[in-house]
Amino acid sequence: MKHYPYKVAYKAIFTVVGLVFAFFGTAAVLCVTYFVAAGFYSQKEWDYFKSGSLSRLNYLNASEIAHTYYPNLYRYRMLEEERKALTEGSGSADRVSAELDQLYPKIHQDQVRLSPENTNLRFSIIVGDSNIFESTYQGEDYGSFETYSFTINNEDLGQQETVQIDMYLMKPLTVADSYYQDSWSYQKLYDIRYLVIVQGVLSWVGMVAVMVYMICAAGHVEIEGRDTIVQNGFHLIPFDLLTLLLVGLANLMAYIRSHYSSSLMDFFHLVRGSQVFNYYALSISIMGMLDFGLIMFWSMSLAIRAKRHNLWEQMLLVRQLGWMKDQIKSIWQHLSIIRKGLIWTIVLTAVSITVGVFLSRPDLTWAIVLLCLADALTALILINRYQIARRRLGNQIHQMAEGNIEQHIDETTFSGELAREAQDLNRISDVVKTAVDERTRSDRLKTELITNVSHDIKTPLTNIINCSDLLRRSGTYDQTQTHYLDVLTEQSEKMKKLIEDLIEASKASTGNIKPQMGQIDLCEFLNQVSGEYTERLKVAGLELVLSCPDQPVQIMADGALLYRVMDNLLSNALKYSQKETRVYLSVSAGRDAAIMVRNVSNYQLNVSGEELVTRFVRGDASRHTEGSGLGLSIALSLTQLMGGTMKIDVDGDLFKVVLNFPLAKAVPAAADT
Repeated sequence: MKHYPYKVAYKAIFTVVGLVFAFFGTAAVLCVTYFVAAGFYSQKEWDYFKSGSLSRLNYLNASEIAHTYYPNLYRYRMLEEERKALTEGSGSADRVSAELDQLYPKIHQDQVRLSPENTNLRFSIIVGDSNIFESTYQGEDYGSFETYSFTINNEDLGQQETVQIDMYLMKPLTVADSYYQDSWSYQKLYDIRYLVIVQGVLSWVGMVAVMVYMICAAGHVEIEGRDTIVQNGFHLIPFDLLTLLLVGLANLMAYIRSHYSSSLMDFFHLVRGSQVFNYYALSISIMGMLDFGLIMFWSMSLAIRAKRHNLWEQMLLVRQLGWMKDQIKSIWQHLSIIRKGLIWTIVLTAVSITVGVFLSRPDLTWAIVLLCLADALTALILINRYQIARRRLGNQIHQMAEGNIEQHIDETTFSGELAREAQDLNRISDVVKTAVDERTRSDRLKTELITNVSHDIKTPLTNIINCSDLLRRSGTYDQTQTHYLDVLTEQSEKMKKLIEDLIEASKASTGNIKPQMGQIDLCEFLNQVSGEYTERLKVAGLELVLSCPDQPVQIMADGALLYRVMDNLLSNALKYSQKETRVYLSVSAGRDAAIMVRNVSNYQLNVSGEELVTRFVRGDASRHTEGSGLGLSIALSLTQLMGGTMKIDVDGDLFKVVLNFPLAKAVPAAADT
């Protein structure tokens, strides 16, 4: 069995390719959406100094200056003034100096980072009424200016104050800081804005092509040269249930995408600037790839079911509707059976409703409750009686299926349609019993007829054989007369053998032969049988190969009957085996002892093993060879008579017979005295 039109590996490769197309296709859609929002397609040249990314970085840096750099610098200057005052007044400035030493590294680090040598940003800190507290802007040319106001808690003043941060970004960007890196990233994205559209178109075309191929190839398997649609385990799930599962999974992925990715985007907006696009696109593209996988799996399942024309049959909703239809139909068909329960239920329900509506009094509440309980109890009793009767009929049917056809069921214990079904069941039992008795009587009469006729034919046939022998001895005959006598003798002997086989087959099938069971060593027994047949087979151009296990194999059987069985099987091989071949005779032991005879037929075997054990059926359809067609039938009957089984397998010209006998139980050795 192989996949059609390509092997499974090809389908796996196409699936992976489709997932890759889905990944890049989703990424392309996100890129185009992002580029449109950023104005990439509406500008002939990218201007970083007017971009939203610059504003985000400015706000981030301005917030850091206002909330971290300014309070530290303010505190540092206040401490310097305090130390100066203490020094001039001959006071101790050790505490202030220690705090200044702790604060200086932070101030110095921020001053170095925000110095004109390390950043393209210039800023001014304006506190109160336009008082410039600190500024790095010296009137240079700038490409962008923005101002931000923050309200901070000044612990040194013990109050809140408003701090204004003016941001100046130099043009051109000469220092490789975060602004330079952000501008460079956006410039690269701007340069590939049209390439992304081409990528998206190609990816979506590839996705559609893979989808079409997978739908067309879904389910196709080549079995014995024929294209067949096969469903695997996943596609045996009811289609509507499978759809609900996939939709639920898709909704879960959408929920994760909408919450996780939006939070992720906000995080990257604050931390990484323009790099948010890369991480956001990666996460959403993976989700898109998984969505495509779900859609492709759903489409393939739909295609396979449509090709097998079982889409509707495999829908859970259709099955449930069909089940409800069958139940309603069954209720309608058996309405006459349950009408008593329905009538009593309706009557009692109507009485209960009437009492509840017209006699709705607190002192009669117990009466309403009792009526409702009586209603339910009556329905329960009627349904229970019906179920008990049904179970009795089911038990009777089961007993009949087990072979007990003589037991009748009491029809008087049923009523309505169940009584009619009980009568029909008893009539079926009578008909089956009569048919079995007639068949048994007919088989017995036929067997007796064959036995009696065979005996009647055997007596005159014996006289013919004796007379032909006397004629041969009484005188000298010419060549023609001698030939006639030979034919007469040969055909008489053949007919005698046929009659003997008929008698033996009749006795074996009717059980008139009483086997004398005893313990037999199969290997020793078959060695004797093969010794008698080795030379005969060799003359016929055949070689007998006997194989036995090292350990003895003991069975319980009748030696004479078992010899008759093996004689028939080996005679059959002698007559019908192809010349210059081998006849294999082997013994094996497992749960049972098995004797196997194998040979290659000289004739084309167009019949099954079951047909070959039928009386008068021969492997040589032209019937040019010797034999009556009773040998295998006799072997089967004798084997069954000894408690064994015989099975015939025909595989082309290979003919195999397997005899199975139960192993003999080991007899414990007598204890020495």
